[in-house]
Amino acid sequence: MGSKTQASAALFLSLNLIFFAMSTYATTLPTCSIGAPSLSVCSDLLGILIAIPPHPCCTLIDGLDDIEAAVCLCNAIKAKVAGINLNLTVSINLILTTCKKKLPSGYQCTV
Repeated sequence: MGSKTQASAALFLSLNLIFFAMSTYATTLPTCSIGAPSLSVCSDLLGILIAIPPHPCCTLIDGLDDIEAAVCLCNAIKAKVAGINLNLTVSINLILTTCKKKLPSGYQCTV
């Protein structure tokens, strides 16, 4: 009888660990805290790429860390250039550089 109880407890603990690990991973994925309408000023930078400081896009993403800024820009650019063949990661890097931020190592913005 004791071995059934131990097996059940072990299974219960194992499942809890799996669900905890999955929920922790899901919450560490970067997201964008800025609404899409506000980010339209950032996708406008693609047309000029010469920002007169302080450009509204730079002001908008100033308080974000680099990965969150990259995710926000990726979302904004994807919405603006839907259907246009464009290297999004290069475009994001140009905007981040203009705004004195860095593209996180290994980050890729894909359609």
